[in-house]
Amino acid sequence: LYRVDVRDPNDQVETYYVTQDGSRVAGSLGSLDQMRSVATSRSNFSSCLEGRGVVFFGNSSQRQTQAQIQLLGGTRYVSGIYADVNNEEVLQTAAQAGVQSVPSMVYNGSSIQGVNSVSRIGNFTGCNLGS
Repeated sequence: LYRVDVRDPNDQVETYYVTQDGSRVAGSLGSLDQMRSVATSRSNFSSCLEGRGVVFFGNSSQRQTQAQIQLLGGTRYVSGIYADVNNEEVLQTAAQAGVQSVPSMVYNGSSIQGVNSVSRIGNFTGCNLGS
């Protein structure tokens, strides 16, 4: 991580932390215990989704798919459930599952489409971020 101090016209300084590739920015890092707790919760949530057979259909070149990936914690947390419709075989599977647009979450023969909050995905699948 790189620390970046930004000074505004009123001479106020805000500190941001940026990854080397510039893909992630954080306003504050918080405590290590808090970060560990969040990471554990996200990992448990993604494991629950994967264990229940949830499939997240998306198109990685679309903003909506990227937004959904970020809401779920990033590519690391969706890798077990993500299926990109840029692959013809995946596109056919998505169509067979009734997916009409991406991003979509498919679970137990039903789907929710669009960018969804973690709580809505939790209600849909029975997985909870806190467990």
